[in-house]
Amino acid sequence: MSSSINKLQSLALGMLSQPVLIIDKTLSPVYCNSAFLSMVDCEDSSLKGLSEIMPELCIDLLKKESFSTSLYSYDGSSFQINVEVQDVDDKHKLLTFRKYTLSNDSLHSQRLETLGMLAGGVAHDFNNILAGILGHSSYLKNILPESGEHKASLEAIEEGGQKASEITQEILSFSRLKTGQENSAVELASIIERSIHLLKGALYPKSEIKFTEKEKYIKVYGSEVNISQILVNLFINAHDAIQESGRKENIIKAELGTCTDSKRLVEIFGSEALLSEYAEISIIDSGVGMSKETLQRVFEPYFSTKADHGTGLGLATVAAIVKNIGGAIDIRSRVGKGTIVSVFLPLILDMEDHIEEDPVHKIEAADGKKKILIIDDEEVIRSVLTLNLKQIGYDVSSVASGPDALKLINEEKQNYDLILLDMLMPQMSGEEVFDSIIKIKPDQKFILISGYCAQETIDSLLEKGAKGFLSKPFGIEELAEKVADNV
Repeated sequence: MSSSINKLQSLALGMLSQPVLIIDKTLSPVYCNSAFLSMVDCEDSSLKGLSEIMPELCIDLLKKESFSTSLYSYDGSSFQINVEVQDVDDKHKLLTFRKYTLSNDSLHSQRLETLGMLAGGVAHDFNNILAGILGHSSYLKNILPESGEHKASLEAIEEGGQKASEITQEILSFSRLKTGQENSAVELASIIERSIHLLKGALYPKSEIKFTEKEKYIKVYGSEVNISQILVNLFINAHDAIQESGRKENIIKAELGTCTDSKRLVEIFGSEALLSEYAEISIIDSGVGMSKETLQRVFEPYFSTKADHGTGLGLATVAAIVKNIGGAIDIRSRVGKGTIVSVFLPLILDMEDHIEEDPVHKIEAADGKKKILIIDDEEVIRSVLTLNLKQIGYDVSSVASGPDALKLINEEKQNYDLILLDMLMPQMSGEEVFDSIIKIKPDQKFILISGYCAQETIDSLLEKGAKGFLSKPFGIEELAEKVADNV
């Protein structure tokens, strides 16, 4: 490695504990200090080029004051690095390196925090719209004949609304925000089959997903929404990889079984392999495959191999969900040969118990004497809840804000058997409305409703006496049952 800096400059840079590197216009190294050599585990004489240790380095990056990139050490390890760029003269650039740490990664953390806040707002607004759609479809189902040409259309509306709700849950799941979705024992084969059915319209006509169930009634502890989200991401990735390869065979294989291989489990989980048996879902494709360098980065947020149509959030989301339910992911891939993604989830060992279908609950008519107040700033929510609850037989009133509700209760001395209270409203939040009304009527019954609200707030109000919580969108059956239990 040649040097074009003088001895004094060399001595000064060599005394720095921070890694520094000087490069010329051809991106060739001109000088580096011992801290840089130590960082990349390299002898001075062997640092002849930067393509191996910084493959993403290019002229465009050097036009910035700073950037982040992956750095590959000669010992085989890799890590993200922050690089600051300064001009030495018109021919040379000085690069100063800082590894990512919790203290200097505040920008990235801030970005994710902002994303979470935006996701909460989007989910709230979107779920309000969905609640209106599903509420009106439920109302029509109740007043129209059970059979007829309208039945298929109403079912399609409900199914579309529920799928849209799952998309909202996906947004919330990535942002790491809690929702009303509770984990429970779920049977994997049925979720896989429904996910495959859901994706039929998203795949090319000649593409096909073949599902093999090696063992029956495999259950794990999780939610259908989150597990569907894992599967959809992996199926889409496999489909894109096959399309990119140009292969005539557009078949994706999905396999479900269990893993009891202790050696493999320790290899994947390390010391965290708490169980001797895990459910294993494998998604197999014969696509382009991935290099070792790509494999090392696949779970990084915003890293994507899909050029202009990839966000880099899919596998990051998958990894977060899998980790949160105590699982792990193993990816094996070879360039030009394809990829196998195996997801391991903690197994519930009651596989002999078949999944029972949910019982059909008949909505019983009320006597018209019970009074219900709806407090929600969204007109569509007030109207659809009023429509459905009046149809059942309740005496229903509604207001658009907390101050309006307090006027009815405090000034007009109105009494209500139950209040349905939205948690996110202008002027006064649901929590403020709750606290204000409880001061006036300590025994007032509430059911909380929201498209998104922090779980801590919900838990706090439930501890204070609220009778339940409904996460928008909800069906009229669920609403009717909750109301009947509390009036």
